[in-house]
Amino acid sequence: MKDRLEALSSGLHRASYYFIVSFGGILILGLVGAVGDVGAHLALASSDQRLLRSISTTAGLCLASIALQLLLLLVVTLFVRTASLLTKAALALPFACGTIAPAAAFYVLVSPSMGPTDLSWFLSSVWGAWSLLVLIDTWQWVSLLFLFAIIRIERIPDALFHEAQLEGMSRLQQWRLIVWPAISRIVLLYVALRVLDWLRKGDYIKLLYGQGYTDDATKTFAMYALEEYTHYGDAGYAVFLALLQVLAFSILLVFVFRSVTAPKHLEVPASGQRRTHIRDKWQKVTIGLVFVVLLLPAVWLVLVALQSSDAAIAGRYQFLPDHLTLESFAELWRSQRINFRQSIGFFAMTAVGSTVLAFNTMYQLITRFDAVVERRFVVASIAIFVLPAFAAFTAVAIWSRFAHVSFDFLAFCTTSVLSGFALGFAGAYMLLKFGNRNRYEQLLLEFRNRRHAFAGAHLGQDDRSVLIVFVLVFAYVWNELFLNSRWTTTEPWRPFAVEVATTIGGYSTNYSVLAAGAVLSMMVPVVLAASLSTTLWMARRISTFVLSMRS
Repeated sequence: MKDRLEALSSGLHRASYYFIVSFGGILILGLVGAVGDVGAHLALASSDQRLLRSISTTAGLCLASIALQLLLLLVVTLFVRTASLLTKAALALPFACGTIAPAAAFYVLVSPSMGPTDLSWFLSSVWGAWSLLVLIDTWQWVSLLFLFAIIRIERIPDALFHEAQLEGMSRLQQWRLIVWPAISRIVLLYVALRVLDWLRKGDYIKLLYGQGYTDDATKTFAMYALEEYTHYGDAGYAVFLALLQVLAFSILLVFVFRSVTAPKHLEVPASGQRRTHIRDKWQKVTIGLVFVVLLLPAVWLVLVALQSSDAAIAGRYQFLPDHLTLESFAELWRSQRINFRQSIGFFAMTAVGSTVLAFNTMYQLITRFDAVVERRFVVASIAIFVLPAFAAFTAVAIWSRFAHVSFDFLAFCTTSVLSGFALGFAGAYMLLKFGNRNRYEQLLLEFRNRRHAFAGAHLGQDDRSVLIVFVLVFAYVWNELFLNSRWTTTEPWRPFAVEVATTIGGYSTNYSVLAAGAVLSMMVPVVLAASLSTTLWMARRISTFVLSMRS
């Protein structure tokens, strides 16, 4: 039985890798057939001022956003060395509410005609527009960086910090010599993912500023390529730009992950027990500020959702409204275009499958110590996100026309599983890879069983790694918009984010319904995670009881 389980795990590992490579190859092959005259496209790209402007805009927004997030990381990790489970759960909420709805809530907040304050500078100037986009992106993503960094810092032995204090080191010196070496590879991986995300970003920017504000000041590379594909009908040129993006970022990924997968000398001691760091007043203050910054926009989303959609017409959305209503939630619930149970069930199963594949891959990589295979797998899985959404849609459409068969639903299921797996693997890699090698080796000698040693070293009860990865995967596949809106023509499988996005319609945008959609998007992963946590707790109790009866 043990040999069969090991063979199944190894088979899933190899199948995952070859499936990723083959699926990506099929998509790329379909796109190559749609490129057309490469020379003409290359000449056009070299002289296309709008393309160069979109690239510079994307680079500027990306650098500003990453710089702000790294600065916040420095401030938080200077003072925070451990966090409660409640804090870690709160850190996942901004990512779980999608992209469109939070952007709409921020728009209402700063709008002089609808919001409680007059912050029109964010909407009336280029620098204001850039600032708002950077703030929205930072709010949605930086909490994940905090989460992974804090979990890694918790695994640093207390003795290192105590010794540094005895030697008179300042907090900044401790951070530079102890904390930064521990989290540096997580930061590098995170920055690579953020650069990739900015190359694909455009959904909520279009909601806030249309096709690019004045003189395309907010038009990103993804928006420009999609515009060429949809509005100007130049599919060959748009696909050519997408393939250039794939090539450039694939080369970058190879160099990034050569550094990420390189061995580090800083390791957690073999005892591997949970460490309780000293909670000084600065740590409490920092955690309190993080809570305020992360939860205030979430509270504002709830307040907008609980106000009538007529609030924007009658006056403004208020911080302290006179009347609260569940009208927006009821409108979503009554929608005939979405089956909540089937949609949640499908994406929950997708998230479970992707999470299982991600942790199985981590088990194979950690227990077999093959650096070459590890590097290839990391690059292949993260490279899933390199291909722009419109390019994937184009490739599937080309193959459908060639075979005279619709591949939409198959592509929808495949991309949901693979994108969920890629994100889950990236999360599991950051959570499990760094700092537990000594712990695994000790347990391997103790149990003489790789599965038990992996579970004891990397899936301990205190880490909650499975729950964290599951929430991230479900939130991502549950809120994906572009591809799901084009591939889910059958209503029972219509994703929730697509249904919420239909409330956007020029001057008739219902911001209350958008906010209600964001609130539900946050609630569903939390409820599912709580259910999974309860299931795992019961499984551990039953396993402990059975082992005690046998002994």
